[in-house]
Amino acid sequence: MILVVAFTFPFFLQQFDAVVFGFVCGLLLDLLTGRIIGVNAILITYIALFVSFISKKYIYNTTINVFIVTFVMTILYQFIYVFLYYLIWKKGTIIGAVPKMLLEALYNSMIASLGYYIIQKRRKKLKL
Repeated sequence: MILVVAFTFPFFLQQFDAVVFGFVCGLLLDLLTGRIIGVNAILITYIALFVSFISKKYIYNTTINVFIVTFVMTILYQFIYVFLYYLIWKKGTIIGAVPKMLLEALYNSMIASLGYYIIQKRRKKLKL
């Protein structure tokens, strides 16, 4: 759930705020998983910065774009994480993690899209 929030909120935040928010989410994930402190913090910080950047410059914020960006960013995050996990502990393989990556990316994308849709509806109601 932390990934969903970390990949969705940068659509609403400025770049600096997205970086700080991504770092805090990553640090929280590091503390919850208990492995190496900082790996998730760095990965999610860069992904949050990238999502904030592309959402302001290149894509229009729609529910389908949130779905696509969250799907791609989850795959990217999982790929890098599995790669680092293999590099550090010599456990697991990228090919073995692909089904889990795809399932988690689909799950995260659906939850992020639903959350984005609800937030947008509430924002429109409050503006009226």
